[in-house]
Amino acid sequence: MRFSVLGPLSVQDGAATRPIGSPTARRLLAVLLLQPNQPVTTDRLKSALWGARPPATAGASLMNHVARLRRTLAEEGAAESRILTVAGGYAVRVRDGELDAEEFTGALQAARAAYIGRDWTAVRRETGKALELWRGDPLPELADVEEAQPQVELFADARWQALEWRMEAELGLGRHHGLAPELTGLIAAQPLREAFHRQLMLVLHRTDRRAEALDVYLRLRRTLVNELGVEPGALMQEAHREVLTGGAAPVARETPPAAAAPDAAAAADAGGKADTASSSGAGPAGGPGPGAPGPAGRTIPRQLPPDVPDFTGRDAQVESLYAALGGTPAAVGPAVGGSRALSVCVVSGAGGIGKTTLAVHVAHRLAPAFPDGQLRADLHGGGGTPADPGDVLAKFLRALGVRAEDLPVDFEEREALYRSTVAGQRLLILLDNVRDAAQVRSLLPGTGTCAVLITSRSALPGLDGAHRLTLGVLTDGEATELFTRVVGSGPAGDEPDAVAEVLKVCAGLPLAVRIAASRLVCQPGWTVSTLAGRLRDENRLLDELHVEDRAVRTSFAVGFNALVPEDADAFAMLGLWNGADITPPAVAALLAVAPHRAQRSLDALSRAHLVQARPSDRYALHDLLHVYAAERADQGHSAQQRADAVRRLTTWYLHTCAAAGGHLRPLPLRLDLPPVDFDGPPLTFRDRDAALAWLETERPNLLAVTEQAGRAELFELAWKLPVSLLSFYDLRKHWTDWLHTYKIGLDATRRLGDQRGESRILNGLGIAHHDLNRNEEALDYYREALTVRRASGDRLAQTATLGNIGNVLQNLGRNDEAFATYDEAIAISREIGDRTTEANSLNNIAFARAGLAQLPEAAESFQQAAEILGSIGSSASQAVALGNLGDIRLQLGDQQAAVAILSQALELHRQFGNVYVEATVLLNLGNALCHHGQTPEGRDHWQQALELLERIGDPRAERLRARLETLTPQTRAIRNLRA
Repeated sequence: MRFSVLGPLSVQDGAATRPIGSPTARRLLAVLLLQPNQPVTTDRLKSALWGARPPATAGASLMNHVARLRRTLAEEGAAESRILTVAGGYAVRVRDGELDAEEFTGALQAARAAYIGRDWTAVRRETGKALELWRGDPLPELADVEEAQPQVELFADARWQALEWRMEAELGLGRHHGLAPELTGLIAAQPLREAFHRQLMLVLHRTDRRAEALDVYLRLRRTLVNELGVEPGALMQEAHREVLTGGAAPVARETPPAAAAPDAAAAADAGGKADTASSSGAGPAGGPGPGAPGPAGRTIPRQLPPDVPDFTGRDAQVESLYAALGGTPAAVGPAVGGSRALSVCVVSGAGGIGKTTLAVHVAHRLAPAFPDGQLRADLHGGGGTPADPGDVLAKFLRALGVRAEDLPVDFEEREALYRSTVAGQRLLILLDNVRDAAQVRSLLPGTGTCAVLITSRSALPGLDGAHRLTLGVLTDGEATELFTRVVGSGPAGDEPDAVAEVLKVCAGLPLAVRIAASRLVCQPGWTVSTLAGRLRDENRLLDELHVEDRAVRTSFAVGFNALVPEDADAFAMLGLWNGADITPPAVAALLAVAPHRAQRSLDALSRAHLVQARPSDRYALHDLLHVYAAERADQGHSAQQRADAVRRLTTWYLHTCAAAGGHLRPLPLRLDLPPVDFDGPPLTFRDRDAALAWLETERPNLLAVTEQAGRAELFELAWKLPVSLLSFYDLRKHWTDWLHTYKIGLDATRRLGDQRGESRILNGLGIAHHDLNRNEEALDYYREALTVRRASGDRLAQTATLGNIGNVLQNLGRNDEAFATYDEAIAISREIGDRTTEANSLNNIAFARAGLAQLPEAAESFQQAAEILGSIGSSASQAVALGNLGDIRLQLGDQQAAVAILSQALELHRQFGNVYVEATVLLNLGNALCHHGQTPEGRDHWQQALELLERIGDPRAERLRARLETLTPQTRAIRNLRA
């Protein structure tokens, strides 16, 4: 199979093209191919497919698109799909030689090695191979996907580099004739890329068109001066002088200085692993060792700390930094003034995330490409006294050979001397632990021959033009590999379950993994199980993750101590919340502050990497930071303050759930809500879709807040929360959450002695078990609810429970008991004048009649129920009654009436988003349309039903798919597909 991204997306299998039909599928595959064989998170895929605000159904839709793409890319006899499900997302499996971008990069790396060695024939050959792969602008499918643009632009930049090198090879081989028109076209496309202007000058000069060559220079100079305020670069000016004097114009000199080891540099570019087993005194990749004399006897600084021998994972991050700092041709940035801009990379992240370890590792890989040396300084920006930039300048200048007595006292003079000293040199500068952009601006060279790698807890937004990489936690595989490399494969392999337990506690934080592994190694009597046991107690967890001068708590404290009091208080209070994530309005309730103040604190905590900013304005704490935050809350706030914060947050969730549920219920909630006595008002929703989207997004937090209310003995909130969610649970069939939260609520009502609350919870548990076809359990819950409701005198509630009991009795085949129960419910409804419960009871009777094949009687009851529900404006319930009525009419042979009634029901259902019922109506409408033989309209309705059933994982989908696959245009009689 052949995947092509250097142009519009294309997939070929041999000589045949695999059509990737829909735009969404093309975009999905394109995003995956940007990271072949690497995980792409579902959040990133949702953002690419639907933008910053994906719909509530994005997760299910993504699964459907992945399933279709798998079928499209399926290979006969292949054991493994091309689209793999991995932790947190998906990956596309691409073998060697199947992706044009990888082939392009390989050819470009070979071209660079030949370029360094002035092998112009090889440069021409390899760039030709690379350029032949291009078919147009790369991946136009991703033109509006903002996060994909840097990588797409990187492809485009690499193509310009290949064109530049191919032209240089033509010049080096003396093939000047015929190049001028092509170079003129390249200049039109890239008017500020000086290399093309310089090459055109040389072509014109060497073909006796001297005046035109000079005109090229003058036009470029005019453009640069007018638009950028800079003169042409040194190489352009040198070529200009050659043309003026009529001398032999030079071939390009944009190669590493003679001090570089070309073979080692090329090897490092090709694979990043040049030979390090050089003679005594040699540095990385065979370069000069520390203190080795450089050009003119100058000592070359080699200030990098040692690389860790067990560096693990971070492959994508290593390659990203390696490319951005000049390790691959694709990283060559836009030329201004004849040289590329200074490459500056900022690695940011939380304490203990491995920023310095990664930076040092990458710097050692890059060392061969910077033969004039590597400078390094710790700026102590994360804690203690930050380093003074003037002192760092002095340190660097001394390392570069400037005598102490020649160091300027004036800061600006010292900065100017530093930039003059490094100008034109190939230096790599590592600035570790930076506080802010102001601390490093004076340490940046003024020449693009150098590169700067920065680590900081901040992303340094004030540093213009920097390539930024935010470091996250290790993947499960990377954490396991790191732990195993430290402790050895024997101990780790003998106790895989214990290893998994330890790593779960460490939650991917490299510092925590290393400390835990080091403790195990240094305690000969311990097993991995011993270590896991010591890490189980959350109250002592941070005490255990401490060895000598390294401690997770200390690393976190550096960032915490730098916060202003308001933000420190916000961080501590976040430790009280046990949900998956949190939004600014919820934080406002937790802190009892205005929403804008909560947002300000979250922004500050995000910049300090004490919270993780997620899409859709959500924030989360790393597991270990959550433990640390809870410690700070215990130390800085009284028990009453902590309890009040949890109560405020839980109350906020209850009011917001009630507001969301109001868009899903046909009737009022009839639930007394506790007052809101804090800033940060609960949310409201403009419509049903917005309410459903919020409920789906918050679903893990709704479970967490109910659990937390129960543990905190906020019993009133603990039972009212699940009751407020009944319509949501019933609509979306989240049975596991439903049963779990309702059992918490049942315990709470019984501890309060609240009979009305207990009956509502019991009734809701009965509904859930009824939905799951656990009829005997449902009957027990319903009867217990009825007993409580009779004791409390709640007549209206009794009718609902009686109807539910009748439904279960009918399922159990106890029809006489069922009809008696329905009759009692109708009598109470009419007695108290409640038309809704009367209609519900009629619906129940209709179902029972239908189950006994008493179809005319069932149709009459459904008709009466639909009329009552329509008259009181209960459209959602009316839609259900009409759907049932249409099905009965079809069974009675009245196709025309059935189609009309089911079409009306479908229109109503689509207003309310009940996917389960909508799919059922679509099935039945398809049956009605095909009652006398297959019709295109019927097939279309079945296909729509199939898509909905697949989305919710309904078992009917498999049967419907199998039936659709057997249908042919010649099929005349089709049996009904029953819901």
